Amino acid sequence: MTDKTQRAVIKGLTDIGEAANNIMKLAPGLKQRNPDAWQHLDDVYAMRIRLTHTYHRTNPNVVFDTVQSDLPDLERLLDSVQAAENAGVAPKSS
Repeated sequence: MTDKTQRAVIKGLTDIGEAANNIMKLAPGLKQRNPDAWQHLDDVYAMRIRLTHTYHRTNPNVVFDTVQSDLPDLERLLDSVQAAENAGVAPKSS
């Protein structure tokens, strides 16, 4: 991964982390309705903090693994939470 590509990917991940933080602020009841989803969002935001404040020490392998493994899981989780919130039921934990 080139330095320019890595910076772009990290910027995308930090944006996703900030969005996770916004979700937690806008939907505080989610913590009780779906603690697993809340924890995942909290982890995403924590990664944003680490990437933002330790950019020069970021391990590109961790970034790559996050994009390959964790983003698809996050997408499925958010789809599940959104469907459950729209239906008014608690989503299944992953």
